[in-house]
Amino acid sequence: MDLNAARNSLIQEARELLAAMEAALLEIEQSGSASADEINAIFRAAHTIKGSAGLFALDSIVSFTHVTESVLDHVRQGKLAMNDDLVSLMLDCGDYIGLLVNAVENSTESVEPDMVLRIGLTERLNQLLGTPTPVTSTAVSPAPTSTAAANTTQQVEVDGDGGGVVSSDTWHISLRFDESVLRNGMDPLSFIRYLATLGRIVHLHTITEHLPDTEALDPEACYLGFEIDLESDAERTAIEGTFEFVREDADIHILPPQAKIAEYIKLIENLREPPQQLGQILQRGGALTEYELEKVLNRQREGSAAKRPIGTLLVEEHIVPGVVVAAALNKQKRTDDKRVQEQKLIKVDVSRLDALINLVGEQGHRTRTA
Repeated sequence: MDLNAARNSLIQEARELLAAMEAALLEIEQSGSASADEINAIFRAAHTIKGSAGLFALDSIVSFTHVTESVLDHVRQGKLAMNDDLVSLMLDCGDYIGLLVNAVENSTESVEPDMVLRIGLTERLNQLLGTPTPVTSTAVSPAPTSTAAANTTQQVEVDGDGGGVVSSDTWHISLRFDESVLRNGMDPLSFIRYLATLGRIVHLHTITEHLPDTEALDPEACYLGFEIDLESDAERTAIEGTFEFVREDADIHILPPQAKIAEYIKLIENLREPPQQLGQILQRGGALTEYELEKVLNRQREGSAAKRPIGTLLVEEHIVPGVVVAAALNKQKRTDDKRVQEQKLIKVDVSRLDALINLVGEQGHRTRTA
């Protein structure tokens, strides 16, 4: 069997089915009503694409089209109405499946063409299926002598614009101390020790990205930041009061239990550090624990999920809401774009630049006087 010819047939068939699917959706949009034949045709298109992709282990197409197909099956059963919003969503889904098919044609199916779009569409589809509310996530409570610990449960309620809440039993505290804090007589560790008197620190991650090389290190400067999860019954005023004497020397963000998803998104947007990995951004933004990140990374190393993006796995396993993952991906993209732009610039020592300018000036003068 010629596998290349078979893949080409899959690509051609998928595009024909997507064209038919789009034509039926546009007809429904124009007429304002959907017949049973049109709905069945759209469902069969998605079902056939999923089945063909499954033969070639194209898991990215299979997993996304399965959710699309499930929504269409609800329409066939009369559980959902094919209204204007759903027609628009299905058109967007068809466009995204088209991107996945293009990736197969270009032999880049292992690379996600548009993660933000995929997460947004999956979130909307799952809402129609009634699966996002509630979902379950786990947070780690490490014992003093081990990173393995008992788990506590979080219930996550999500809506499409990030206005839902994360019902966590812990406070999340993000601390970035200014370099001058030690010179001003403040000890960052003393604030963390005091926090421990208000409850139990169940997770602490130290941020070290701002540490310079040993030769440039100033022993009187503070280069560290901290991400802390605190289990406490204390009032917000008490927790905020911990940092009363260091407000001017630190960047402090406190997310209470049951904080809104929008607050997590805001914290991610305000992260000082430019971490390159999606998991790092979510962990430092308080939306993902170290245990959860390791759990998903382990699954990603397994055969069935080896080529699945971590963002997709986090959403599908209901560990992090899709809108939060999308915010982290946007943060990551801006960081990458900035890094690429910086790499286009050539850094030249000022003295050498002055010498070069003088040399050019002298050469020009000699040319004019020759």
